[in-house]
Amino acid sequence: MKFLLPLIALVIPSLTFAAAKVTSLNVEGDTIIFATNEAKTAQSPTCVTLEKADKWSVSLTSASGRTLYSLLATSLASGLNVSVVSAQDCADVPNVERALSITVEPVTAMRTPDSGSQVSLYKGDGTTRIGPILTYQNSSIFYLDSIQPRKVQHYKLRVRDFSQFYYNSEDCSGTPYSTYRNAIYYDLSKKSYYQTSNSYTSINANSQSSSTTGVCSKIPRTTYNLHSIDFSYVDPLCGEHACLIL
Repeated sequence: MKFLLPLIALVIPSLTFAAAKVTSLNVEGDTIIFATNEAKTAQSPTCVTLEKADKWSVSLTSASGRTLYSLLATSLASGLNVSVVSAQDCADVPNVERALSITVEPVTAMRTPDSGSQVSLYKGDGTTRIGPILTYQNSSIFYLDSIQPRKVQHYKLRVRDFSQFYYNSEDCSGTPYSTYRNAIYYDLSKKSYYQTSNSYTSINANSQSSSTTGVCSKIPRTTYNLHSIDFSYVDPLCGEHACLIL
């Protein structure tokens, strides 16, 4: 059984590219730049340069773009395929093809109607089944709990957009700190959940890294009141890693 999640439905001329997995997802200012593991199967617009031919862009200035970022983050963490519809222009970033819409498609290999199987939510270990998926809405997954099969539950991967980790060192080594208090999110670069402390510590920050890409950058020495980060946090539903759709 297959569930498709169309993010945006616009009836205008466009080109749809074959389903592929997201391999990189970067936030540059107010724009997302992402790439997939399959070459584009249709011709790109003439504004696209060869060195950026495998990239896509999405603006974060709109509500639909921010929703798309959440879906792309979920697809990257869960290994889901995405099909991209091209806008056939480079309106967001020069020389980078703009994505008009996407469809996120759960991996359904080895599952047939005859087997009685359907797409299900699994723990991050990929072996422990949580329950069958019913539908998707606003980047949330609605499923039936295998323990309480009559009760509909929902799951949403919590990724903090544009979040930065701060370090006392100049190369992002040592203890990471966050500006967020008593929060739980998923780090796409480390593929791990983390929890921030309730109390803060005054830290002289000299570098920062992105919780999405893991890219480290040196910053002018600045004193912040920051919260320590615990990467040993285990999510009660998914475990150490994000839940999977199989």
